[in-house]
Amino acid sequence: MRTTLAVLCLVISALPAAAQLTIEQRVQDFQQLTSLYARYYAPAQWKAIAVGRNIFDLNPYIQRVRATKSDLEYLEICAEWVTSLRDGHSAFDVNSDFQIYLGFDVDLYDGKYLIDYIDRRQYPVARFPFTIGDELVSLDGRPAAALAKDLNRLVGLANDRGDARWIGYLMTFRPQAYFPRSPEMAEQSTVVIRRAETGAEESYQLTWSSYGTPLLKLVPVPGFSAAASAVRTPSTWVNYQERSPRSLMPARIPMNRPNRAQPTASDEASPDTNGLVGFGSRTPYYNRPDGFTRRRGVGSDQLYTGVYQSGGFRLGLIRIPTFSQSTAQRTALLAELSAEVTFMRQNTDGLVVDVSRNPGGWCSASIAARLTNRPLRIYQTQYRPNLAEIRDYQESLLLADDLGAEQWVLDSFAYNLDALNTTAQTSGAMTGGLPACEVPELTNIGRFGFWGLADVYPVWPGGYDKPIIVVQDELSMSQAEHFTAMIQDNQIAPVVGVRSAGLGGFILSFDGGRFSEGSASVTGGITERRTVARAPGLPPAPYIENIGVVPDIALDAMTRENLLSGYKQFVDGFTKILVDRIQAARASTTPAN
Repeated sequence: MRTTLAVLCLVISALPAAAQLTIEQRVQDFQQLTSLYARYYAPAQWKAIAVGRNIFDLNPYIQRVRATKSDLEYLEICAEWVTSLRDGHSAFDVNSDFQIYLGFDVDLYDGKYLIDYIDRRQYPVARFPFTIGDELVSLDGRPAAALAKDLNRLVGLANDRGDARWIGYLMTFRPQAYFPRSPEMAEQSTVVIRRAETGAEESYQLTWSSYGTPLLKLVPVPGFSAAASAVRTPSTWVNYQERSPRSLMPARIPMNRPNRAQPTASDEASPDTNGLVGFGSRTPYYNRPDGFTRRRGVGSDQLYTGVYQSGGFRLGLIRIPTFSQSTAQRTALLAELSAEVTFMRQNTDGLVVDVSRNPGGWCSASIAARLTNRPLRIYQTQYRPNLAEIRDYQESLLLADDLGAEQWVLDSFAYNLDALNTTAQTSGAMTGGLPACEVPELTNIGRFGFWGLADVYPVWPGGYDKPIIVVQDELSMSQAEHFTAMIQDNQIAPVVGVRSAGLGGFILSFDGGRFSEGSASVTGGITERRTVARAPGLPPAPYIENIGVVPDIALDAMTRENLLSGYKQFVDGFTKILVDRIQAARASTTPAN
């Protein structure tokens, strides 16, 4: 199959230039794409300061677009331009379901790309003896580190550590949506793997599996002129009724690792369908401690929870796998969390809250408020004013009034609307920090999008009142980072782990260009924390964007020892941190003799 595709690619490349977009169409398309960011991109000023990126300087890219020889080369420039913003919320995606997969996964452990999953249906041990924990040295002669740097031109998050792990996910999995020229990859690749057991380097010829329909060129757009205005009748007509409808239907393939959709006992490591082990998964990626008793985590449960003992104390664990839920799911999650916090408050001495490998989603203030017995100051958002945002607030204010909202809800919408209008009519740049987190249980309007935008969440009755730690990692993204930032800013608990991904805003979605028919996501607002944050190589700022959330206590799960032991060292590490906090809390309340 892949050989046929390779031949087809050669045929397409030999077609006349008229079969693809013209140079001027590519230039216009690129200008359409970049104009979206000129109009809507909120962190533009921050990017100039933090990463030296001036989004308005297009000349170098326009020259490259003019020099392109094919549509795929042009689409790659589009992806590269957006990725250069170093913004995990902003991306350019090609309109294609095509993807290729090499049958094993790597991730970053001890600074090296080690194998953490192998599909043994494709690579039986007898012929392919490499195993979990072995190192990917090179692919098609490219050292792993150099390959990662090259892939990072087209896909990335917002800081070095997050980028490195995200690229590990895509090292052996290339969806054309992210990598326009993936159909041009050869059917086989030479892979060099260093065996951990012997230190020897072994070379293998491995086959890429392909799925979906490759996009080899964009649909050509004819040039219009008076001379070409006559209607021409085709010499032959195709009778589509004689063709089987099934032959016209593309394969429906998931965007995640296709070979992992139906794991078997012969698969090594995690059976997750996503190549990033545990990413967005309800069940933790690490083995639970000895004696762990699960409470939730099956069926329709939104959370994974349980209890265990250590150091003579009873500890609770609540894993929040994602903040992306429908309205009904969010209602169910809050009900689950309320019940679990009540139980944990009555039956545990301390609590671990895990938001590692959480891809984010909607506002997390309602969840954070249940972890404290004090009022919660919520993060704010700086907006880039635009007419769509202004109209949304106008409609929200009118509808909230029609639905009989409390006065504070009306006031919050009116406050944001006034700030957007004022900024749009004066500087047109950015508003100051505005209330942005929707909290449904504080208002009688239960309809999503019309909840009140709270600035402070009042004391939640029954909030957890014992020692807590919150665990994050470099794949805690977006709303998961907003959550840990609120935990830090309100001094609820120490954040344990490594620096998070650095995605601090919200997303607007657009068509990416009329000729290319891609899609673009644009960061329309930038989150403002209640405190100034600091991270190496960046100026101090009250932002999550690029900075991420820097942990109070460093604890790195990404070691080979953890990989091979079910992350025992990591689990023992955060357990000890919690036990130490419980002991310190009790010592501080014990009267002196």
